[in-house]
Formats: sequence, structure tokens, C-alpha cells
Amino acid sequence: MIQLETKKLTFMLCGLVLLGLGLFVFGAFGERTSHALTRPFVKLWRKALDSKDVAVEWVDAETLAKDKKILELEKKVLDLQLQVGDARDLRAENSQMRKLLKLEQHPGWTVLPAEVIIRDPVLWDYAFTIDKGMAEGVTVGAVVMQAGNVAGRVAKVERHQSMVETVLSPNCRFSVTIGSTGDAGVLHGVKGTDRTSPFRCQTDFLPLDIEAMGGMKVQTSGLGILMPGGLPIGEVVEVEGKAKEDIEHARAMLRVKPYAELQDVRFVTVLLKKNQ
Repeated sequence: MIQLETKKLTFMLCGLVLLGLGLFVFGAFGERTSHALTRPFVKLWRKALDSKDVAVEWVDAETLAKDKKILELEKKVLDLQLQVGDARDLRAENSQMRKLLKLEQHPGWTVLPAEVIIRDPVLWDYAFTIDKGMAEGVTVGAVVMQAGNVAGRVAKVERHQSMVETVLSPNCRFSVTIGSTGDAGVLHGVKGTDRTSPFRCQTDFLPLDIEAMGGMKVQTSGLGILMPGGLPIGEVVEVEGKAKEDIEHARAMLRVKPYAELQDVRFVTVLLKKNQ
């Protein structure tokens, strides 16, 4: 009987405790008490979040400033590189102009300076266009010089510009003589050659008994009315120890390396026959 009463009393006490906890938690007093206990921790958390936002903004601002400075420095570097490139171009042009000014005058001929204004990427070595034409007295067939050496001939003339075929073009043909032999042949460009080739031109229709060797000078023969004789073109090149090659047992052929530097030519001169 006593045990039963004790159990009832324990049960009642537990119920009162649970009721009190419910009132504490869900009641206004409990709510105020819980807020008071948690408020310091919430404030600390908010301060931590605010500090994080400020740090992120500061880092972003510093990163943007560094990126902007890097972009400004890169722009300055590009500007300096362009200035260096322009200075190199000017030095190259000045060097070519100085060579033109030192050219010898040819009696009976007028030396007309000209600038290369157009080059076809596909036909780079074979042709280019200059800024002189009929208005300046240029005629088809006129010889074109580069630094004192034959570069080619005028193939087409317009009023204020002309197209020049270089000595490297298979279509550019004219009469030449070989060294002191006095033998004459026809020079033209060779297809399939490039800047690394030991020769770029060849001279055909030479006599079979020509005594040729590497290094012999090749110059214009002077045949025709549009090209004076004795203009330097290039020199004979030996291939596999031979300077001469027989063609069909009827004529000889020599390979020639031209003197003119046609890859980056900017200025040339055109020789014009003076009116007698």
C-alpha cells in the first residue's frame, strides 16, 4: 500500500516538473529567459559575419587594383614593343635609302627612285608593285635595281604605279653574259626554289664548250634598248661539284645565285633611257 502511494506521488511530481518546463519554454517568461541566454552568442556570430564581409570587400578591392595595375603595365609593354618595331623599320628603310643614294650614275640613263607599295603573299618572291608609273616615265621592260644589283624588270605599267617581275620569276627573262668569257645566255628564275636554296636562277642557251666555274659573275649583256650592259645580277653556283650542266647535248645551263635581296626590299630604282 505504501509502495503504491509512493508511485503515485512520484508520478505527480514528474507531471508537475514537465508542466513547469512547458510553461518555461513556451511561456513569455521562458522566451525572455532563453533570449537573454542566447543573445551574447548571436551578437558574436553577427560580428563575425560582418567582419567576414568587410574582409571580402577589402580583398576584392585590392585584387581589382592589382589587376588594373597589371593591365596598365602590359599596355605599356605593348606600346614599347611597337616603338621598338617602328625604330627597326626606320633603320632598315634608312639603310636601303643610303644604298640607293650611293648608286653609280649610268651615262645615257636616268635613275628613278621608287618604293615598293604592294606585295602578293602568294607571289612574294616573284613580283611586287612600285609607286612609279607612266606619269614618271616608266615603260614596260625597264630594268629595276636593288642596292646596285638587278632585281627584275617592269612587266606592267599604270599611270602612277608599275608591277615588277623579279629575277626569281620564271617569267622574267633577259640576256646575260658570264664572267670574262663573253658567252651570252638567257637568265630566268627557277620554280620550286626558296630562300634556303643554293641558287634561285639559271642561265640557259649557253655554248656547250663554255668554261664555267663557281663564283663567276653574271651581268646584263646590254642587248636591247631598255637595259644597259654590265649590270651585276649574281654569280654561278656549283651543284654536286659541277657548275655546268649539258642540256640535250646541244647547249649548256648554269645555276645562278642573285645578288639582290628581294625578301624584304622596300626601295628600288628604275633605269630609264634618256631621250637622245
